[in-house]
Amino acid sequence: MADKRIKTAKTFIKNVVKHGKWVITRNESMVEAVDGIRKDSKKLAKTVKTGAPSTSGKTARKLTEEARHAYNEHRYESAEELLRTAIVEDPKYALAYTFLGHTLYKQKKVEEAVRYWTKATIIDPDSDAAAKAQRKIVMAGKQHKQLNTWLNEYMSNLDK
Repeated sequence: MADKRIKTAKTFIKNVVKHGKWVITRNESMVEAVDGIRKDSKKLAKTVKTGAPSTSGKTARKLTEEARHAYNEHRYESAEELLRTAIVEDPKYALAYTFLGHTLYKQKKVEEAVRYWTKATIIDPDSDAAAKAQRKIVMAGKQHKQLNTWLNEYMSNLDK
């Protein structure tokens, strides 16, 4: 990430020089040059501010990847443990919540799965993880309604 910051800073300096030359050669007004430099400085500030991901964020991503492999191998208990640890490492990593929801759902823990999917949508509502979580919430809701209907019919038949 430090390389990206250095590259962005170098680009910023080149752009300042470029705008200066354009003002001197009258290809750009002073107002346009200042506006261009202001936009470039915002990009630089954003790059410097975001910095490198924290080690806890890296750890959470690594644990989530390991959990995904465990999930794909149908080792749901291991996946659940890894994902819970990932969430402790980085409580703002929505993908860990989404995958934990998937894992809990596979273990028939529907209500808890929906809670974690909901958390994923709250933490990062515009992410792919949130979109996946929202689809799963809708799917679980439909299946849960079907389950309730089936149980009600079953109980009615028992009474007869």
